[in-house]
Amino acid sequence: GLGEVSETALQKRGWQPGSVRSPDGTTVATPLRFYGKSGSNVVMMAMTQGRAGVCTVTAMLGKLRDVSRSVQFVRSELASYRPDLTVGNSGARAVFVSLPKLAILEATGTKDAPAVRVVVTYHDPEKK
Repeated sequence: GLGEVSETALQKRGWQPGSVRSPDGTTVATPLRFYGKSGSNVVMMAMTQGRAGVCTVTAMLGKLRDVSRSVQFVRSELASYRPDLTVGNSGARAVFVSLPKLAILEATGTKDAPAVRVVVTYHDPEKK
């Protein structure tokens, strides 16, 4: 699950933790953990609940057609360590499944400021 995310390893790679602040500047408690990297247009958010969790990565794109390039990149990266990866498309979404992990890539932003969002989640296979 996301409990395996190492904040130390992220910081060694240049990712810095962020926080949520109210309009008066007070830090707001949230179960989300935020990370940003200097010089990068990528924002990462992670949240864990027990063994289950969600990680979201959002990145601005130069052009709307870069969405398909992003899908190919994510597919290649995931398949390199998850050979049982299944990929499906649903409209403007690409879904990558290798249970118990699931990733959804979708276009977001606007036509003039396109972005892509990747949501990775872990489905806890424990019996209910």
